[in-house]
Amino acid sequence: MPRLVLLFSTKSLYCLAQVSGSKFYYLKNEAVLLEMALVNWGIAEVSKKGFTPLITPEIVRSSVVERCGFQPRAQNTQC
Repeated sequence: MPRLVLLFSTKSLYCLAQVSGSKFYYLKNEAVLLEMALVNWGIAEVSKKGFTPLITPEIVRSSVVERCGFQPRAQNTQC
């Protein structure tokens, strides 16, 4: 078993998989800080070149999602 997976107990892995499914991952502790640092560094670098940071909504119209090629698993995938 990979060392990163060992950061979670077997019970935790089962619960996490129930929430998100098998095609997603969770980060914990230092891995979270590393990802945040990399994102912040990337934003700082592209901002120097004139790009404007932008956060988009996480809920979009289904017609837009379909045109982007995303195939939802169910009719209603958001709570």
